[in-house]
Amino acid sequence: MMNEKYTAMLELLESKRFPELMREMDGLNPIHCAEFFEELERPQQIMVFRMLKKDMSAEIFAELSQETMENIIRS
Repeated sequence: MMNEKYTAMLELLESKRFPELMREMDGLNPIHCAEFFEELERPQQIMVFRMLKKDMSAEIFAELSQETMENIIRS
């Protein structure tokens, strides 16, 4: 089920439908959002992370892999 959700969210990202993507992410728990992040290319990770609300970004950041955390910090 989440793979279908992630695919739909990726389509929103690729078609630059950012407000819809943010609404979808708001409906997920931070763990699922982090899983989605891990599937993205590095430039996409950074772009989406910068669009997140501050509280949401902190919750998701805590669930990311060490490598993804470092990529975001270095950006």
